[in-house]
Amino acid sequence: MPFFEQALARDPNYARAHAALASLYFSARDKNWQQEFDASPDGMFERAITHLEKALKRPSPLAHQVSSAIALEYRKHDKAIDEADKAIALDTNDPDGYVAKARAFVLSGRAEEAVPLMERAMRLDPNFSADVLYYLGLAKFSIKNYRGAVGAFQRAARLAPENLNISSILVATYGYLNTPSEAAPIIDKLRNPKYAALIDFRSRISATDIAHIPYRRADDAEHLREGLRRGGLPEFDVEWNLNRANRLKADELRAISFGRTQVGFNVTSRLKFSISRDDDGKMTATGLWKGTGQSRIAGDRICNYWDRFKTETCMVVYRNPNGSKAAGNEFYLVLRTGLFPFTLKNQVGAGR
Repeated sequence: MPFFEQALARDPNYARAHAALASLYFSARDKNWQQEFDASPDGMFERAITHLEKALKRPSPLAHQVSSAIALEYRKHDKAIDEADKAIALDTNDPDGYVAKARAFVLSGRAEEAVPLMERAMRLDPNFSADVLYYLGLAKFSIKNYRGAVGAFQRAARLAPENLNISSILVATYGYLNTPSEAAPIIDKLRNPKYAALIDFRSRISATDIAHIPYRRADDAEHLREGLRRGGLPEFDVEWNLNRANRLKADELRAISFGRTQVGFNVTSRLKFSISRDDDGKMTATGLWKGTGQSRIAGDRICNYWDRFKTETCMVVYRNPNGSKAAGNEFYLVLRTGLFPFTLKNQVGAGR
């Protein structure tokens, strides 16, 4: 980086140096290198955009490649493809142009078209990076070529063992292959305190927290979420701090939810809630959450459809080994927003 800055000190309009710095800041932000750059992720992103704007005054293949990547951050998939095409037009032998287009295709729902582009890039540069293998794996995962995806992700993980995003999506692939024994050591690695410093705002993901992967199609995002669930990753970020052995399975969820009343509280505000369901899952909630609706068991989640909002929210439940009925914390409802202790009482007329 100092050399690029020295070049710009001599020529502030040197577009190639601006393009290189835009790429550097964007990659650093993506890989959680903010400490090395003494900047927040948002700060690095802003620096990348500032340098990119100057680089595009005299565009190079690299400038268009970075522009393509940033367009994806804003969910501008067509622009991302267009910028990648411009990069390729300026240099048909630059492998990174094909990688940029393949990445845009994968996230636009055109994964099948991405695979040959990635393979062409790898032929042009046999010393390809882990990122190339990651997007090749993601393309094959998207078209349900799970064996091919595993091979790409495993090679990527060997090249970049500290990239936990690669590891997480490898777990999703094992989930679809129904090989939990392969996924288990990766999940143990993700839980290991040794890697705590590597966990950033986009590395250690959960089934509901994949917003940083800018899919155009909801079906592609749900495909990944289901793989993460099958592979054994947590549904929510907060679960990384819980013992998975205490998470209730479908039959246990049904036993404590249908025909029962759950009463609990918000740990911070101490606001109370009550959720009552009949034997068929018809629900009435009061207190912290208010409304009526219908509940269903989906795998090891309980999902509530709210009549008022016309939406469904899902959660998981953990048994609290240190809780008690007297303390009102026998169990935890686990949502995106945190943990909510609760206990059970018989529902009126349920006969339990």
